[in-house]
Amino acid sequence: MGSRRRGGLVYRFVRLMTVVLVVVVVLHVLLLVAPWPRWRTVGKPGFAEGEYVSIVVDDGVPYVGFTHGSESRVVRYNGRKWETIGTFSSWPIRLAIDDGVLYVAFSDREKERRLTVMRYDGTGWEEVGEPGFSHGEVDDISLAVEEGIPYVAFGDGAHGRRITVMRYNGERWETIGQPGFSGNYRGNAFAISDIRLVVENGIPYVAYPEENQLKDGDPPIKKPVVMRYNGEEWERLGRESDFTNEIFWLDLAVEDGISYIIYDDPHDPTVMRYNGKEWEPVGEPHFASSAIFYPNIVIYKGTPYAAFKLLHGLRGVDVFLYKYDGIKWDIVPRQPLLLNIPHRGDADYVSLAIDDGVPYIACVAAYGKIKVVKYD
Repeated sequence: MGSRRRGGLVYRFVRLMTVVLVVVVVLHVLLLVAPWPRWRTVGKPGFAEGEYVSIVVDDGVPYVGFTHGSESRVVRYNGRKWETIGTFSSWPIRLAIDDGVLYVAFSDREKERRLTVMRYDGTGWEEVGEPGFSHGEVDDISLAVEEGIPYVAFGDGAHGRRITVMRYNGERWETIGQPGFSGNYRGNAFAISDIRLVVENGIPYVAYPEENQLKDGDPPIKKPVVMRYNGEEWERLGRESDFTNEIFWLDLAVEDGISYIIYDDPHDPTVMRYNGKEWEPVGEPHFASSAIFYPNIVIYKGTPYAAFKLLHGLRGVDVFLYKYDGIKWDIVPRQPLLLNIPHRGDADYVSLAIDDGVPYIACVAAYGKIKVVKYD
């Protein structure tokens, strides 16, 4: 009697576990085929090895630029696979797209590391102005294009590695304002890195972490600086005292004349905007309570989005996308990108683009392999 009862319990338990397993499988299949938004890999994950990754997207077509070894490549997803559309003797490479025309800027090894800009019309590449047009070798580069006019900002080897901004006027490259305009405390010339350039309505904005030596003998510390060209000279937005902590990473966005920056403060992410008088926080400062790397900010139809690499707990590192709802920052879609990279791996060179409301993120995932995902 007791054995039959135990047998019945085992039978019911097995049936219950079978039902649970079937439900789990069905839910998993529904998640895979359901039309609701989720993170999807674009093409084959890990389709190439590389560093210094950047992504731009136009009309649903993503382009990725990256450096590997002594050369840089630009690839495009054609709906089935990633295809190479350009290879350059350069390090690093920056992308921008305007009205369907792709532009690249790079430190040209064949021109003594001077700056070269090229554009791709869908069939081939052509130089924009003279190749190697900068007066000296260049360090970090940022590229922006508005209404067919390309602009570049770079660490200028001809001016103490301070920042110079140039624009192509249809015939030649011309300097905007004073070359090497970025200043440092007491005139100390530290190399500028992590330069960000945005152009809106013909007005260029530049952000960078400036190294300042507060007094002789002290090590330099980095503070965020945002400059705007007012038609006559470069002017600083806000005051140095608007930012209290040293930073290492930043990014810049501008919409309707309002500048936004994201930076590590001193490790956690903070977003600020310039209200015309001073910098003010957008939402709660330190909205993700862990160290971030490679922050990105994009403003899409008035809504700020932020993406970055984040250290989180024992799971190692991952890439997160946040959206500001007007009050607070929320994770999209309340979970990371599920790269789930352990401490023995990494996630580097995060790059964010938004096309027609669809966020795309490119990064170097585990073992140096590039991965691109989109949320739709």
